[in-house]
Amino acid sequence: MTAVQWEVYGMMFAECDMEVYDTARTLWVEEEGTGRRDIERANIVSHVRERFEQVQQQLYAAYELMDQVNLEDTVQSQRMEE
Repeated sequence: MTAVQWEVYGMMFAECDMEVYDTARTLWVEEEGTGRRDIERANIVSHVRERFEQVQQQLYAAYELMDQVNLEDTVQSQRMEE
């Protein structure tokens, strides 16, 4: 705002017995719809984490199965040697 614009702005409030205070600060203005995009991103991240946990559980189950198979093979081979 220019000085003249600021003065006119202040006079609008002065007519109603109100004062306008000038403060120096940075103002961040979000684009329209930014909040919705943040929510959508958070939902996507949540779904990815859920899928990751599912895959991780399946991987651990596969490792356990492989260990059981290897253990059974070891037991069988020991029996065959006896």
